[in-house]
Amino acid sequence: DIIKQYSAASGIDLGTYQPLDELDYTNNKINSYAVNLVGNASVRLWKGLQYLGTYGYSVSPTDMLYTQNNNAYSYRKQLLNNTMPGDPPTYLIPVDGEFYQPSNNNQRSWTVRNQLAYTYSGRDGNDLLSLQAGQEANERKTDTRQETIYGYDPQLESYPLLDYYTLNQGVFGTVGGYGGYVQQPFRETESVTRYNSYFALASYTLNRKYSIDGSWRRDHSNLFGSDVSAQNKPSYSMGGKWNLKGENFMSPVKWLDALALRGTYGITGNSPYLGSATVYDVLGAEQIPNYYYPVIGGPAYQLQSPQNSKLSWEATHTTNLAIDFGVLNNRLTGSIEYYHKSTTDLIGSAPVNYFTGSGSSTTNIGDLVNNGININLNSTNITTKDFSWQSGFVFGHNTNKLVKYQIPQSYENAPYFKLGGSPTVGYSLNSLFAYRYAGLNNVGDPLVYLANGKTTGNSSVPTGTDLKFMGTTTPKFNGSINNFFRYKQFDLSVNITYTLGGVMRRDVNTFYSGMVTTTNDLGGNINVDFLNRWQKPGDEKITNIPRYQAFGNYSDFYPNADINVISSSYLKLNEATLAYNLDNATVRWLNIQSATLRLQVNNILLWKANKYGIDPEFAGTQYGARGIPVGQHTITLGANINF
Repeated sequence: DIIKQYSAASGIDLGTYQPLDELDYTNNKINSYAVNLVGNASVRLWKGLQYLGTYGYSVSPTDMLYTQNNNAYSYRKQLLNNTMPGDPPTYLIPVDGEFYQPSNNNQRSWTVRNQLAYTYSGRDGNDLLSLQAGQEANERKTDTRQETIYGYDPQLESYPLLDYYTLNQGVFGTVGGYGGYVQQPFRETESVTRYNSYFALASYTLNRKYSIDGSWRRDHSNLFGSDVSAQNKPSYSMGGKWNLKGENFMSPVKWLDALALRGTYGITGNSPYLGSATVYDVLGAEQIPNYYYPVIGGPAYQLQSPQNSKLSWEATHTTNLAIDFGVLNNRLTGSIEYYHKSTTDLIGSAPVNYFTGSGSSTTNIGDLVNNGININLNSTNITTKDFSWQSGFVFGHNTNKLVKYQIPQSYENAPYFKLGGSPTVGYSLNSLFAYRYAGLNNVGDPLVYLANGKTTGNSSVPTGTDLKFMGTTTPKFNGSINNFFRYKQFDLSVNITYTLGGVMRRDVNTFYSGMVTTTNDLGGNINVDFLNRWQKPGDEKITNIPRYQAFGNYSDFYPNADINVISSSYLKLNEATLAYNLDNATVRWLNIQSATLRLQVNNILLWKANKYGIDPEFAGTQYGARGIPVGQHTITLGANINF
């Protein structure tokens, strides 16, 4: 009935919706190409010493065209909000024609690299020395331009003019309630990133058993502050390797084919993303219309990016210790690696004094520690004339802890801060917190436990300390299992991936008040758990799902309860490929060099720890949203023919 009322008042058909037709109502064309020119120079200066130069230039223009038919449901809803009631109604955007949006993106970049390299080999290869030093500079410039036209007629190549001034102020009293938000007719952006770097590398191997190496690099960039302390932060690394198998005392160990110990320590940097901070205050024009904040004073400027000359590299100090081995004539090889990473000056957004003209700024806000283990095993299980079987196993384990994070704010102890996955000092990144659920009271309202053991149904009472740490949405364990089989002309490869030790919220009923028949989008679905909600006294003994009331206050106790946190562990067949290689006689008869026929299947979920049919790979782990699994259970047939 509501949809019929809106349709009658606006003259717009809102009752027709066919998902397959919607696919035909939009069209997106992309035309792009790339040209890369690279030149290399090599000049021998002296014995073992040479100059190496690399010079590159690339352009990559892209033209895009997005069109949408006026029959598209999203356009009809926008038209509804821009229709003034009357007889006949007045439309603020065109009813006829199509939404037409051409745009282009042009990228240009250049690179110059100058390098001196020296190599030395002495004592029949028992002394190996390599030295390198150089400079590199590069720049990347991106220009974008976008035009937006409403009511475009592709036959006449014409369109009506809109009253952007009125639309820009926001329009109230439309059939849909309020409107005026339309995209600007023209938008143009330009971004430039520059790096200037100096680097040096050195390595030395003695008697083919002892190796040491080191590297040093210093980068200057326009992506972070101009202050000397921010620019001049070098990254470096050093490492060593001991080939134990080459020692004389290892000669009696015949079953051991390879054994080496290695270790490295280094510092790497991570620069801010483009546009996150600027060396100077940058003003931006108030061009985007917004009916919540109409530009009643006319054209204006706002502080788009405040100056931050102190913004520095995000630095990661990494220590690696590993052992490499091979046994049984190298039929089993592998490595075991331990790493410790300490990241300082994490880059993020932090609140600043409002008198600066901005509420937040990109800055260096904290420190993070990571520890982990990686294990890689490769085996040759069977090898005969007609049949072979090889396997690979990868295992990774990681834990992390946030040890410092900006200046503590009062709101960080509010439940919503932790429930939303915001960084919390003393816990892992992507930690998941939940209310300690205490069931329902006798009128169907949810209750939670506080840290002191008492219960409450008042959503304003709990604080962050009353929440329960459930784990992390980032899996603690992950890896893969690979097998490759060959029988005569047939090849079969199977790759299985797994993730273990993570948690996620499951999607539950979140509809407890308001109108049942509609949402703000004139559509939407209600979770099936709505049928199992509390409906009469006594139901609190058989259900945990709160009651529904047409008019009432919404509580997030149940959606964010600990009983709705489940495991996100799963096992998936990432890829399985069966190939047939044509024999030599057939290849000669066809007068080709080689040919392979291939059947491939991808992304089949073999096992999941949850019982709710949720594929964790497509789940909103923090918020309990279930995504649509795309690209799953795909089957591909192919042929590779070489002439």
